[in-house]
Amino acid sequence: DGSSDNLVAPIVVDREVFLVGERTSEVWSDVGGFPFPFSRIPGTSTQHGCIAPFSLARLGESFAFLSRDDRGQNIVVMMIGYKPQRISTFGVEYGISNYATVSDAIAYSYQQSGHEFYVLNFPTADVTWCYDLATEMWHKRAWRDTNNVLHRDRGNCAVNFNDDVVVGDWQNGMIYKFDQTIY
Repeated sequence: DGSSDNLVAPIVVDREVFLVGERTSEVWSDVGGFPFPFSRIPGTSTQHGCIAPFSLARLGESFAFLSRDDRGQNIVVMMIGYKPQRISTFGVEYGISNYATVSDAIAYSYQQSGHEFYVLNFPTADVTWCYDLATEMWHKRAWRDTNNVLHRDRGNCAVNFNDDVVVGDWQNGMIYKFDQTIY
């Protein structure tokens, strides 16, 4: 409504619908109107859109995603209220900018031992970046095959089940439990 932009993905936070487009975003709320119950909340439009629809994942009390706008792309932002806040570093952004494809990025988040993690997988580039909300630091995750080659982390999604964090393997569909006592 506020900008001529294609919708990438919606996400609901605090009963408000964030409509994330390719280059802009805006927030709508159910105002109970007729014949259409939703209305854009004035002052909530941002100039940040999303380059990878599946990079949206909840983080803290909001969500994060791989951003792009009319000035550039490959910055990871977290919505703070109605404003995107950059959480990626120059090093992370430089690494991401060297990937041939970033639009296939997939993210998930989970909590463990007081930390909340935003895990961002790049399938084509075969790389995983992870952001720790508690420390505000990034690290890479990988696994090594029998030829001693590093690949992106095996986890493709996560859920808290029975007080354990379990992840689904992108390659074989198996489910694994995160265990901090096993390297």
